[in-house]
Parts: sequence; C-alpha cells; structure tokens
Amino acid sequence: MSLLNVNFRHTVPRAPGWNWLTRLGLSLAVAGALTFAPSPRPALALPQTLVVDRADDVAGLPCLVADSNDCSLRSAVNLANTDASLTDITFSSNFTITLGSTLMLTVTGTTILATPGQVVEINANNTGQAFHISASDNTLQGLRLYGSSLGTAIVWISGSAQRVRLANNVIGDDDLGFLGACGNSPNSHSGIYIGSDASPVGSDALAWIYGNHIKCVAGFPGHGIQIDGSREVVIGANSAGQAGPAHRNFILLNAGDAVHLSPASNFNVIRNSFLQYSDGRYLLNNPG
Repeated sequence: MSLLNVNFRHTVPRAPGWNWLTRLGLSLAVAGALTFAPSPRPALALPQTLVVDRADDVAGLPCLVADSNDCSLRSAVNLANTDASLTDITFSSNFTITLGSTLMLTVTGTTILATPGQVVEINANNTGQAFHISASDNTLQGLRLYGSSLGTAIVWISGSAQRVRLANNVIGDDDLGFLGACGNSPNSHSGIYIGSDASPVGSDALAWIYGNHIKCVAGFPGHGIQIDGSREVVIGANSAGQAGPAHRNFILLNAGDAVHLSPASNFNVIRNSFLQYSDGRYLLNNPG
C-alpha cells in the first residue's frame, strides 16, 4: 500500500489521522486568512490650512483635524516648513503660547493669521526670537509677540527673504494702545530687526510693515524697527500701496529709536506711522 498522498503536488508523508476532513479544515483556514487579512489604512492627507487648537509648544503633532487637540503652533510651523502646499496657519480660539525656542519660517509662502477679535499671544520666553523669517512671501498677521531674549529681536528677517508682510500685530507687548504697563520685553534688542540682503525688483518690497503697534521694547538698544543694511522696506503701507488709517503703525514707548536705519540701508519708505521717542532717543535715526 502506498504511503504517499497522491492528491498533493508535493510528496508529503501522510500523518496519522490525516484525512479529507483535516485537509478541508486546513484549506478553510488558509482561505480565511487570505480573505480576511486587513488592508493597510491609507495615510490621512494634511489639510491646506492648519488650525492650531492647543496652547503648548509640543513638536511633532499631526495637525489633521481642527479642534481635536492635535496641533500646536510649533507643530504647524514645522509641517509648513516641510511641505510648501501648507500655506495657512490659523487658530481655533484665543491662546497664550509660551515658546521653548524660536519659531523658524524657512519655506516660502506661509501665512500665520489670528482673525479679528482673536487674541493670540506668543511669548518668546527669553529663549531667542519669537519668529525668525529667512524665506520670502511669509506673513504674520494679528498676533501679539513679545519677550525675546537679550540681544535678540522679537521678529528677525534675514537671509534673502523678501515680500514679507507684518500686519496688524502688537510687537513688544500684550495689549494695544498708548496706555497700559510695559514689561513683557525687558531684554529685547528690537521689535523688528531686518538684515536681509534681498534686492527686490519692480513693485516688490523686502517687507511691508503696516497696522502694527510696536511698543515697550526695553532691551539694548531697544529700537522699535532696525533696518541693518537692507533696502526697500515699506513702513506704513501694504503691497497694494494703500496707506489709510488701518495701515498706520504706532511705534512708541521703546527704549531706543522708533526706527533706526543702519549705514547702507537704502531706498526704504516710512510713511503713515505715529513715531514716539523716549529716553532721549530719536524718532528716526540714520547715522550713516
């Protein structure tokens, strides 16, 4: 009598108790495993607008769904820096965000926007700048920024960045206007420091700075805006040339000059702005 199972393609010795019921059970088990194995889940696509919905400074969050507590500002900025299609960062509510290090904008075309009526404070917490912008076409709008460390500006524009928009922010303090106690930026070098080497052409500008309150910058030298060898910065008008009351800057209560132009800072425009000096400094100082 043959000891081989001629129903199998391979010659396998028949084990004791091996019968058609055993083979049927094995076949069903194999078929079931092939039929019901779960397929890999597709990756969720990031939304074009990232919505910050938590106030901490955690990195590495996914930012997939608004109001699900899955997106910090740092996570949103880092995602925007790795994917140029992520162009807008907004906020789900009012927040006070205390940073552990500078937020870097290194890719073109990101807008960080607090909508009218929202209060979004970003405290640099003496750890560096609040924002360092080294790429073009980035916008900060409607934010309250303060607290940079000794020798650093609250917002620093560097590299070859151009067409930067700083609009409707409070820089140096946490509230608007002429009144109210200062004290949130005791060490800040300047409110905005511009050191980009870009050479804008045509109607472009290196930066448009309008509608801001730049105040209470109390470090050394404590300038509201310092332009350090850069050119074609427009203070007091937007990219369309509009310079109405809504575009007016208020630069006041700072330890240094309201606007300080370092040598070789050429072709810059200052208009439609309220400039106040304090501590014996200048409204506008161009020592070059």
